[in-house]
Amino acid sequence: FLTLAESLKKAGYRTFGLSSNAHMSRETGMAQGFDHFVAQWFSQAKDIHDAALEIKAQLRSGEPYFLWIHYLDPHSPYLARKPWIDTYARHPEHLDGWTAKTMEAMRADFGLVKNTPSIRETLIDLYDSEISHTDLFISRLFDEVVDDRNALVIVSSDHGEAFAEHDFLGHAQSLYVEELKVPLI
Repeated sequence: FLTLAESLKKAGYRTFGLSSNAHMSRETGMAQGFDHFVAQWFSQAKDIHDAALEIKAQLRSGEPYFLWIHYLDPHSPYLARKPWIDTYARHPEHLDGWTAKTMEAMRADFGLVKNTPSIRETLIDLYDSEISHTDLFISRLFDEVVDDRNALVIVSSDHGEAFAEHDFLGHAQSLYVEELKVPLI
């Protein structure tokens, strides 16, 4: 199939892809059509930002380009991202027990998550701190790398997360709105 990167390349754009998600890698075909593609398996937003800084000169050459970036941070295991978690944490007493817990471990405790609103809220607060952390790096991307006020920018997400709605936790388990409704800005 013809990818967006291939279509833009044919139209004269240089194409760049940066991914921190192992499912979006050269091995899975995501690099198709990119002139430059870097996949850092399960890396943090800072690592992807550093990879973007490395190609900054190429992006600022004056030629049209397509830059696709995937940040993995708002995924489990959820980390308590400072300073946001200090504002978001409605139940700070639960943070130590649920920060950096894998989705498999959280699902093993699903009954506790489902039946204890304060734990469910803690997971949401951790997730929200991850989103704010990623927002910071998106902002830094425009300030430090792209710096092109004429750019067309599209922000989306690959999925949402379920927090015990419909008896699911995480993603890739259902087709309910909490997993499918994502931003497209």
